[in-house]
Amino acid sequence: MFYVSMCFKKSHMGNCCYQLSTINYNFKKMTITVLTPDKEIFKGEITSVKVPGTLGQFQVLKNHAALVSSLAKGTVYLKKADGSLMNFGIEKGFIEVLNNEVSLLVQGVN
Repeated sequence: MFYVSMCFKKSHMGNCCYQLSTINYNFKKMTITVLTPDKEIFKGEITSVKVPGTLGQFQVLKNHAALVSSLAKGTVYLKKADGSLMNFGIEKGFIEVLNNEVSLLVQGVN
């Protein structure tokens, strides 16, 4: 939870009071499955993924448009829902994004 000043009120004494509201950032979550031909590397909730597309690196956030793209050799960066980071190298692969579900089919994970 984060605290953000959302509005300002003026009291009858002429002083400004700050009203703080909590914002829950759970709405940013997506689910991801990372698969190789041999095994499942990771499955869980994330807030973002950055991948090495064949035409350049790109990032996927919640509510991204549906897409299928090929991946080149490079590093995949995951930001998990708990805030921790995970990264791993790949030789090549594909990414599919549909309805906040991300599938990574990759080869040569290191």
